[in-house]
Amino acid sequence: MPSECTESVTIDCEDYTPVIQNAPDSASTFYNRAVGRTEAGDFNGALNDYSRAIELDPDLAEAYLNRGYAHDVLGHLPEALEDYTQAIALSPDLGMAYYNRSAARLAIGDFRGALSDSSRAIELNINPAQAYVNRSAAHLRLGQYNKAVSDSSRALELDPNLPLAYLNRGSARISLSDRQNGLRDIEKAGELFQSFGDEASYQQVQKLLNDV
Repeated sequence: MPSECTESVTIDCEDYTPVIQNAPDSASTFYNRAVGRTEAGDFNGALNDYSRAIELDPDLAEAYLNRGYAHDVLGHLPEALEDYTQAIALSPDLGMAYYNRSAARLAIGDFRGALSDSSRAIELNINPAQAYVNRSAAHLRLGQYNKAVSDSSRALELDPNLPLAYLNRGSARISLSDRQNGLRDIEKAGELFQSFGDEASYQQVQKLLNDV
């Protein structure tokens, strides 16, 4: 059973137990309960149910995608990457798998892989603003500063309230000796983090401003 269900999904989570008892070989039933557990924040329970769904239907691409996300949230990046990759193998146009894998690849320092995946997510029009942010981060870490500026600017055209886009663009601009505009971007990132209540990120930005 899930460790906790939020009020909005408690009935859904509980209702799947008798359904599973009556249809223990139904991949869709385990998959649906896993979705409910994910929404409730019970990622360990979701992992178990997605895994059972995959045992029953190994071609269920969305189960690999969502199990990858659960692994991602729990900090199991190698397992997340493996699941995203399998989801893509089963469904090559599953854009969210590319998007999620790009973020996971950034986290492990696979910047070229992240660049490729975020580009594919953009092609498939999946979370385009955030996908441009991910690609700008990959460009930045690969030293491709003009491309980082371009992608960050495109992200901000789509959504002007993305602090990481300002942060990436500011860092790239400073690396291109455009210090004034770079500092302005980083300051804007800090303002947005603060407005969102993300004090930890705001403090990191203030430290960066003091160091540059």
